[in-house]
Amino acid sequence: MPIIKFSTGSLPINSNLQRVIEKSLSEVNVNNLFNYGTPKGEEFIRHSIANLYNNSRSESDDQKIVMKSDDVFITTSAQQGLNISFATLFGSEVESGKTIVLLQQPCFFGVVRLIKKYCLGKSWIDVITFENIDELLEKFKNFQSAASVNRIVIYLCSNYQPNSGNILSEGEKSDLCNLVSKNIIETTIIEDNPYDFLYGTEKRPSTLFEILPEKTTLIGGFSKILAPGIRVGYLITRNQSFSGRLYREKIDQDLFTSTLSQQVCANALQDVSYLSEWRAFVQKRVQCTVKLLEEIFGEEKRSGKIEWTNIESGIFVYLRFFNSNHEGVASIQKLLEISKNDFELELEPSGYCYLDGCSRLETRINIMLCESEDILREGLERLKIAYHKWTISPNETTSIRSISTEEEKPNKQILKVVITSGGTAVPIDSVRYITNSSTGTTGALIAEEFVKRGHLVYYIHSKNGKVPSKKYPNLILLPYFTFDEYLEVLKQTTIECNPDVVILSAAVSDYGVQQAHEGKISSDLDTQTLTLVKLPKIISLVKHWNPKVFLVGFKLLAGATTETLIDTAYKSGIRNHCNLTVANTTTKDDMSNFGKRIITIITPEKSVISTSVRDLPNALTTHVEKRVSHKHYKTIVIPSDHKDYINYEKVMGESIQTMFSNIQKGYTLGLFDSYFKDETISDMNSHFGFVAMRAPEPYSGFLITSRGSDKSQPSIKDITYISKVDFQARTLHVHSTHRQKASLNANVAGWLFENRPLVNLILHAHIFPSCDNKTDFDYSPGTQEDVDAVARKMSNNEKIVEIPDHGVISVSNSSRIEEAIDALGEGHAYFKFAHLYDMIYARFQKSTDLIDILDREFENKEKVKVLDLACGTGEVSRLMYERGLKNITFADQSDKMLNYAHKKFIDNFGEEISNGISKHVTSMQDLKVNNEKFDLIVIRQAINYAMNLEGLEMIVKNCYEHLNDGGKLIFNTTNFKLDQEGKFAKLRELNYVATDGHVGIASTSRNEQVPFDVYIREGNLLYRVDSDKGERKEIRMLVHAQHCVVERVIAESGDNFIFDRHVLFDLNKFGMFTQQEITTELLNAQFKHVKCLGKGLIEINEENSNTSPSLYFVATKN
Repeated sequence: MPIIKFSTGSLPINSNLQRVIEKSLSEVNVNNLFNYGTPKGEEFIRHSIANLYNNSRSESDDQKIVMKSDDVFITTSAQQGLNISFATLFGSEVESGKTIVLLQQPCFFGVVRLIKKYCLGKSWIDVITFENIDELLEKFKNFQSAASVNRIVIYLCSNYQPNSGNILSEGEKSDLCNLVSKNIIETTIIEDNPYDFLYGTEKRPSTLFEILPEKTTLIGGFSKILAPGIRVGYLITRNQSFSGRLYREKIDQDLFTSTLSQQVCANALQDVSYLSEWRAFVQKRVQCTVKLLEEIFGEEKRSGKIEWTNIESGIFVYLRFFNSNHEGVASIQKLLEISKNDFELELEPSGYCYLDGCSRLETRINIMLCESEDILREGLERLKIAYHKWTISPNETTSIRSISTEEEKPNKQILKVVITSGGTAVPIDSVRYITNSSTGTTGALIAEEFVKRGHLVYYIHSKNGKVPSKKYPNLILLPYFTFDEYLEVLKQTTIECNPDVVILSAAVSDYGVQQAHEGKISSDLDTQTLTLVKLPKIISLVKHWNPKVFLVGFKLLAGATTETLIDTAYKSGIRNHCNLTVANTTTKDDMSNFGKRIITIITPEKSVISTSVRDLPNALTTHVEKRVSHKHYKTIVIPSDHKDYINYEKVMGESIQTMFSNIQKGYTLGLFDSYFKDETISDMNSHFGFVAMRAPEPYSGFLITSRGSDKSQPSIKDITYISKVDFQARTLHVHSTHRQKASLNANVAGWLFENRPLVNLILHAHIFPSCDNKTDFDYSPGTQEDVDAVARKMSNNEKIVEIPDHGVISVSNSSRIEEAIDALGEGHAYFKFAHLYDMIYARFQKSTDLIDILDREFENKEKVKVLDLACGTGEVSRLMYERGLKNITFADQSDKMLNYAHKKFIDNFGEEISNGISKHVTSMQDLKVNNEKFDLIVIRQAINYAMNLEGLEMIVKNCYEHLNDGGKLIFNTTNFKLDQEGKFAKLRELNYVATDGHVGIASTSRNEQVPFDVYIREGNLLYRVDSDKGERKEIRMLVHAQHCVVERVIAESGDNFIFDRHVLFDLNKFGMFTQQEITTELLNAQFKHVKCLGKGLIEINEENSNTSPSLYFVATKN
């Protein structure tokens, strides 16, 4: 974004003025430069100024005096004329009596400085202020007959009233001069008129000097009608006594004005035609400014929040703000800071000040500084946005502390956003083009959402494409037609406007014609052959033009699966360095219908934010607002050949080996997802997430996996050492063997190690265990916002925090990863995702062996009283009911599971049947079912929740006590053997399809049969937890983790499709028992007959004990 300046009294280079000045310079008499000149100024320039006034009088001004060259003093500026006048008037005390100074307020700060220097603090001078002519006349009358008053000095700008922008009327001037002329007290008028020749009226307004020359001193200059650098001003007086004193004071203060400048100015004034041209140019700009102010700030003006002065002369307009939240210099300075820092708009306080030192809530705008009216419009539009940000946030903006425990929300930042939209065209000949069907609807809706939220939007759109539905002051339209025009306007805007965000939603041509035909190709030919060549990928160029921009890319496919869409869009985003990628695909059944498509937002962390065509503008705007950051951490890599490098591989060898072990355990559990699934991509062994360990003494800092590290087979290049995190400078000092950078989330790890001294290990994985402790948003990794979000949620000894749409961070007080893994079980799917449970564990429900056993064991099933213990979603009960076991009771420790089981029975068998089933919230270890007894207790895939032999004993004894004589306990378990522990350490990925009808997910009838795609990444980790309380309390633990994605596309209404996606992580911990251990516990519980079956319901013995992965136990009471 280029800087726009409203802030100085300078003028832009103007061709007319430039021509006049160049001509004047060419006519300079060099010989005159060898003379010092005279204190009063050269005769030729004084004569030119007198003629300028005299020749611009109208016929009705005949009664006014004619200026003479002898009346004129030449100064280096109007300000210097004021300096000399004030020194002459107030430099020495008058012989007797008071001097009254009537000072117009507000006034230029240079005058305030002179008043403070020469008048304030002197007992013989009283300064009285006024703001308008009526107030001046009233106060003058009060002093004109006062006996103690010896002299009155009036300071005012007759032809530019700073509080209104108006010129004093001829009648007002006449009234003042009549009053002063009749006054017996010595009176002097200092008439400060820097804009006498930049008037907007039909004729030049008269001056007070021309009406009352003996009592008026007129001061002016040429900085606004020629060039500020010429430095020529003038002072005109006919008071002989005052003139003599001025002459002496000028000699004391100013040697002489440059004779070169005087010649240039005099020569320019010979061609007075340029003045009329310049006035016309200024007036045109004045009219444009007034129109733009009404258009952009009209609503604020009508509501009394803003007013601006008229521009009857001069080049400034003054804006005043009325807001009770803002007072004084500091507040207007805040508006100026917002304008400059956020919008590259340079403003200044009004420049007209008050004697109390306050500039009030006003700023002035030099309407001539902008090179064009378009730039003037853009500047005022930026001011409008800055104004609204200022009024919303009147106090100083405070950044979030780097260590914060309270829930804080940073002030919303106003962004500069470039949005492209529509389709490009490539020429075939001079009249024909190849283009596409994009109308720009999506881009227009996104632009409108950003604009409504107060952001400044540069909307680059195809000429016939959609634009936002109404005009906004913070919306700048930049049309294009061809590919080349699109490339040029995007490049220029990205470089010169320095946007925060670039969103590329335009449909850009992939191919162009190798050689477009000159003229029009004849339509008489039967065939034409065109050779198409690949055009540059513009998205790949954006960060070359502006590396700091937040880039949002769009990827469109046709009829793709969601898996292909996500993977393709992610690769595109990584390849083009996108900060977000919007992934689109048309549906399989209507691939050419662009309005009927599936949309998701993909982050660089490969998170998928589901949305729809309708909801995309809101979702995308929110994620951009949250993820744009100007507080990124910088990595300072200290390579192995640097003098400050610490050879961590050598001095921390034991810790490095522990790191390797921890990383591999996490990988085995499936905690670390690959960047890419494509085996042909070199980064396939790069994985998300990190493991970090506090460095061993005596070293500070921590070890952490490197960015894109291989966690399947880690080596030293996959680990870095961070010796220091500077939170003030936002830098990370990273030691690395291969110049590799640390994980992008290393700043978060640094905060945790610094502020949680007991923490020794941190685990970060892109999984979603549905923790209760969550950050408020997924901020961009590597930023201060990301650190602050985690800090707010991990300051009170919390073990785990989930980052929405990103992943989870858990900590361990030991250097072993197991403690951090244990924390991942907080959000167990069993308790939080009852409606998804059947789906994510459908692969374990395929076998009918357990149900087939019931057919063998019971003949008269209708009379069998059954307890489905740890019943879960009631899937086993549903199958039993279908097999004839009708008398069923549900028992589970999760009320959500029981409610879901109840619903499943309603869906399958009717409400009457379901309502007849008893439900009990109880665990296996503490079984309570109203002292009821049963003929059959069934436990499917739950017995291993007994974590040790002591727990297993409690479960089987409880079951025994709740069985009738002859009753049976039937359950299944894993066929675990002590000598085969290694087979459980495995990682695998699965995908399958499940339908609504099978899993019972509630939905509208329209979508009942829409299947879900289920993607599972699961891993197991087996380890032993020793106990000092005996073998029966020791845990032989199998940790089973699975990352699950359950998704489908459903039609919500019309062509609005919803990407119905659920992502969760489930961690289960099981106690592992051998066949012999389980048999022993059953017998010890007094079961008289224990039978163990394997796959196919073959009885297991010593010879075939290795043939079945699962075991089925049937234990009979008595």
